[in-house]
Amino acid sequence: MEKIKLIYKPEDTFSKPFSIERHKKTFVNYLEAVIDVNGIVHYAIPSHERALCNMICMKKGLTLDQLIELAKASGGLYDWINWLMDESECICVYTQGYAYPRHTIPSPEQKKTLSELIEAGLVKNKRFII
Repeated sequence: MEKIKLIYKPEDTFSKPFSIERHKKTFVNYLEAVIDVNGIVHYAIPSHERALCNMICMKKGLTLDQLIELAKASGGLYDWINWLMDESECICVYTQGYAYPRHTIPSPEQKKTLSELIEAGLVKNKRFII
């Protein structure tokens, strides 16, 4: 079996804009990220949940506590990850597949980026219903 030579450090990769080529030279069989409505990939650091929270807070000018209060008021805490994806308009991607809320239709840019990730072998073409 051929050994794969990785040439980038994860910390260097996470600090730069996402690149399929760089990602493949940094990780093997691993991707956890979100695709925003414009089709831009953001690493899910430290988790999908926290990445989505950060994106919503930045977009709406909220603190995390204010975001949680907004979620409580709208019933979002009962389906937290779907509420976060809905509010952020993001798709969550994992090596094993991808997820977005049942009633959501991804933007053309998100569909294009997701197709590119699938074609590159970074994400399986399997939608999770969360």
